[in-house]
Amino acid sequence: MYVSARLDYALRALAALATEDGPVTAALLAERQGASVSYIAAILHELRREGILVNVRGRRAGYRLARPATEISVADVVSALRVWPVDIHGANGAPDEIGERLALLWERVGSATVEVLASVSVAGLALGAERVGVP
Repeated sequence: MYVSARLDYALRALAALATEDGPVTAALLAERQGASVSYIAAILHELRREGILVNVRGRRAGYRLARPATEISVADVVSALRVWPVDIHGANGAPDEIGERLALLWERVGSATVEVLASVSVAGLALGAERVGVP
């Protein structure tokens, strides 16, 4: 299993936005996370393009969630960023019984991972509204 820094930063930014009353700038989110503004801004831009965030212009410019935090799952964010925590590669060589069993195992692991990620919302991360990590 692999969780990219990009996914981690995105979820931290979304959790922070879930607790704010108004828009928050990329600069402030980057400062809070100790990351570069350009890196966080690129992630936020991608999340905006995928409909998870809204970019507010004007005097109170910044980003805010496009819908309630309870309606945005971690799986939604994974899908929007196109980063999959379970990366399955195909085996080299001719298929055999063990390879076929492993393929089924990795498929089950991938499905279970998606199910867990879909069960946790951004609100759950931000506010502890759900028991993250507890079945």
